[in-house]
Amino acid sequence: GAENYGGPLVTAGDLLFNSYKDNMAGYSGSNIRILGHSLGNQMAIVLTKKISDAVTAGTLSSKLLPKRVALLDPFYSNNAK
Repeated sequence: GAENYGGPLVTAGDLLFNSYKDNMAGYSGSNIRILGHSLGNQMAIVLTKKISDAVTAGTLSSKLLPKRVALLDPFYSNNAK
């Protein structure tokens, strides 16, 4: 297997999702929007999918599901990076 050379053992998408869950745990509002710009669009999509899956599985409050996702000035890389 690949060595991680001291880096995280999870994907950047997982790190973002875990941070989102931790930081939004006490959220009591009613309108979350996620915005991605350029390469950030890929992270916005990954985060939203992870949130949606967790809400569907019952492991995350539906209050944390974004109402809107905006993808600005999109750029998508080819293949895995």
